[in-house]
Amino acid sequence: MNKSYIIILLLMACSIQLHAQQLPQKLQKAKWVRIMSNDTAYNYFEAEQEFQLFYTVFLNEKKREANKKRKKNTAQEVHIESARDLLIADFLKWSAAIKPFVRADGSIIPISGRLAIINSAK
Repeated sequence: MNKSYIIILLLMACSIQLHAQQLPQKLQKAKWVRIMSNDTAYNYFEAEQEFQLFYTVFLNEKKREANKKRKKNTAQEVHIESARDLLIADFLKWSAAIKPFVRADGSIIPISGRLAIINSAK
């Protein structure tokens, strides 16, 4: 359990770095993107709030694109995920995994503390 959890966190961090290379500079500097790289300097609640604002705009853009495609009546469907789509999915997974390790003030317990909690739960 412990090793699999660590491996999952490492894989998520690697995939985040790969996706971040294909993103606009403004998005790379967003709190909700930077906090996923185990940067404990950011507040989880502030990053979550910033993500919710971004996600709302993102969903509205997706709806507009879907309406445009529907109006064109194309018989061919294309399912291509952009780097932004993958980053959003990564944040949602990361958020669910890290939520138990967020303190009441929004700070995230460092990795060593998380490992201690996981080991004590065994």
